[in-house]
Amino acid sequence: MAAASSSLGTDFKEELSCCICLELFTRPKVLPCGHIFCQGCLQNLTRSGGAFKCPICRQQVRLPHHGVSCLPDSHNIANMCEKLRQNSSSEETREQPQSGNRCSFHPSEMIKVFCKQCQIPVCDHCLNEAHDDHHIATIKKAAQEKSLLVRSLINEGKNIMESYLSLFRSLTERKDNFAKKLNMIQTERDRVLEKVNKLSAACDQAEQEMEKGGVEFLSQQTTLTEVVGKYRGKAAPTPVQTQPAVFEPMDTTVPVLGHVRVQSLPSAPIPAVPAPIPAAPTSRTDAVWGKGHHHDFKEELSCCICLELFTRPKVLPCGHIFCQGCLQNLTRSGGAFKCPICRQQVRLPHHGVSCLPDSHNIANMCEKLRQNSSSEETREQPQSGNRCSFHPSEMIKVFCKQCQIPVCDHCLNEAHDDHHIATIKKAAQEKSLLVRSLINEGKNIMESYLSLFRSLTERKDNFAKKLNMIQTERDRVLEKVNKLSAACDQAEQEMEKGGVEFLSQQTTLTEVVGKYRGKAAPTPVQTQPAVFEPMDTTVPVLGHVRVQSLPSAPIPAVPAPIPAAPTSRTDAVWGKGHHHGNQRQPQRVTFGGWGREAGQFRYPFGVTVSKEGEVFVADFENQRIQVFTLWGTFVRQFPTVVSGGHRMRPWNIAMDREGNLWVVGRADSAEFAVLYNKLGFRQHTIDLQKSASQRGIAVDTRRNHLLITQTTADGYNMYGEVLAFRLDGTVGRQQGMKQPWYITVDGEGNILVSDVRNHCVYVYKEYGQFQFGSRGSGVGELCNPHGICTDSAGNIIVADSGNSRLVLFDKTGRCLKQVTTDMRMPLAVAVAPQGKLVVTDFQEHTVNIFF
Repeated sequence: MAAASSSLGTDFKEELSCCICLELFTRPKVLPCGHIFCQGCLQNLTRSGGAFKCPICRQQVRLPHHGVSCLPDSHNIANMCEKLRQNSSSEETREQPQSGNRCSFHPSEMIKVFCKQCQIPVCDHCLNEAHDDHHIATIKKAAQEKSLLVRSLINEGKNIMESYLSLFRSLTERKDNFAKKLNMIQTERDRVLEKVNKLSAACDQAEQEMEKGGVEFLSQQTTLTEVVGKYRGKAAPTPVQTQPAVFEPMDTTVPVLGHVRVQSLPSAPIPAVPAPIPAAPTSRTDAVWGKGHHHDFKEELSCCICLELFTRPKVLPCGHIFCQGCLQNLTRSGGAFKCPICRQQVRLPHHGVSCLPDSHNIANMCEKLRQNSSSEETREQPQSGNRCSFHPSEMIKVFCKQCQIPVCDHCLNEAHDDHHIATIKKAAQEKSLLVRSLINEGKNIMESYLSLFRSLTERKDNFAKKLNMIQTERDRVLEKVNKLSAACDQAEQEMEKGGVEFLSQQTTLTEVVGKYRGKAAPTPVQTQPAVFEPMDTTVPVLGHVRVQSLPSAPIPAVPAPIPAAPTSRTDAVWGKGHHHGNQRQPQRVTFGGWGREAGQFRYPFGVTVSKEGEVFVADFENQRIQVFTLWGTFVRQFPTVVSGGHRMRPWNIAMDREGNLWVVGRADSAEFAVLYNKLGFRQHTIDLQKSASQRGIAVDTRRNHLLITQTTADGYNMYGEVLAFRLDGTVGRQQGMKQPWYITVDGEGNILVSDVRNHCVYVYKEYGQFQFGSRGSGVGELCNPHGICTDSAGNIIVADSGNSRLVLFDKTGRCLKQVTTDMRMPLAVAVAPQGKLVVTDFQEHTVNIFF
């Protein structure tokens, strides 16, 4: 059918193409002779005006007074051409390359220098607006300085990519092995099913004829005997009980696919009767039209009067087409009539409908469709089963017991004269016991094959499921390899070229490499595969399965695996067990220190981490956001600039669902919430009233709300609230706190706020609120709590700043663990991918990443 559909598509293209320009018709026009051409082609052909000859039939054609445009349009042809264009693949738009040395914020300006402090190339306007007092360098010098860092990232990316490639090759080998075994099982299953069908058909036919009796039943024994005898001498097949390879994906974030265990297969219950699966009938419409856009042509190739394919289609002066017979039935009274589609008045030629022009294209396509339609199956007329096969004019009269065949009078006289004979009825009764015995034997053999068939089907489904799981994981690994390869290749190309593109390339490469850096290096899983071995024997037993050792795969020369991140994010920092008191110090990376240089801080108030593993730190006194990898490597920075080029001191930072950054802070005497992209370019600003204390900020990605804490003061009394900025511009308020600072939203949409003055945490849910914590240093007590975040399990992590420790609570506020660190004042906290926890130290001016 696919071949027929493709053939029709080729044929249609020829019929829907103008024979002048050889392209699909563009506004097709119909000549009086019925041939069709593009309007533009006819205009080029008739520039001299007057009469011309049809390019196909050479018939003289005289144009209307106003030229080619007044010829009738062929609406059917135009519609089909349009549908073909819509179904054809659209060409990809090619963007015109733009100069890579132009500023993205001032397109008319060329990039001149590189800002080392913000790690971005800038033009003169950018330099005057936001980079006036920054350290700058020439593009060439900056590119040279970055070469070593980028080369290190490229090598790291290639090492990670090689470890994934090793896993990919192992998965590919395993997939091919599973596919081979699956194909062998499917082949044997089809053979068994064929035998079942033969036995079933022979037994069913014998039972039907035995119920009817007569001549058919007497001749049936031979067929049944042959089929049953074919399988009688073979051993009865039995389901093969094997130990199947069971694939189990591992519940972990590392890219290891899983492991395989061997388990016993329980005996499958044997149903009493196999349920036949009837074949789905093929739609005749599909046979005619095929699949795809050819189905759309049915309407265009059908007459709107009789609703059938056109029969000798005729074109009216208005361009619409109808069957000749339909028009003749419509115009029996003669004279003028109205077109059934456009209602335009039509006057017939002198000799009637037959003199209207034929639509040759439509006629050709209708004929081709009819030729491709499936012909109806011829039905043979049943012949009388009681006539002699040697003398068709004679009726069967008796049964020859010696020759075991029914015969007529002529046969009896010619070859069975002295044989023992019996009546048809009596012979049928005598054979019933023998045939019933054969039927029972056939059904018993068939049931043994059915049992094997069910076992093979179950095994086939199991193999198919495992194969699909391996293929899915293989595709995921390949996707990671492609991303790493593309990032490394692009970085190498840009490094060779140098210039602005290379200077901006580091960010992309850092994101891609950082995304996979913290994950364990994948290694192929060594399993004991189930090896299917068909047996070289005539018995219908499928084969047997043995478990063999898999030879050790060669280990590629790749760097040592990075330790796998714990499955539970909280276990990475808090250790195992749910007891209180001081725990072992977890592994960590510490970077920063007091200063103004890149990688140094002056009061790191806020922190957030992207999905790609980039750490964004709000550097308060330095009036900037700094970006690092999860290993503490400096990536870039940008100033927290507000309108007018003023600098803002950032209190806190949060990331929205698109990966942009919301920063809240103070500039001079005004306070703002500013939206930046990851490179630090300002996109939106919200003016805030003056607050009596620092602010926290969070994004509720489920409701698309921006949440900001606010504190007002009346003398010595302080009043805190949470402002919720919605898309419609309205602001909601949640009150009842004293001095709220840090805020976060958990995976269920609950809002959590740390109250510094009340020494507690408020949890706001849809159905109400609660708080936990009280002033103190005991279990579950807090002293000036600041930073707050949640992990994937809903556990709450609080920076207990006054007690110089981190505290872990469950979602109900029950204290689970406490860790006293050597940090002097833990302030902001954030959960990072792969089970890491990022904490800033307010007094040491550092950032700590715990593993």
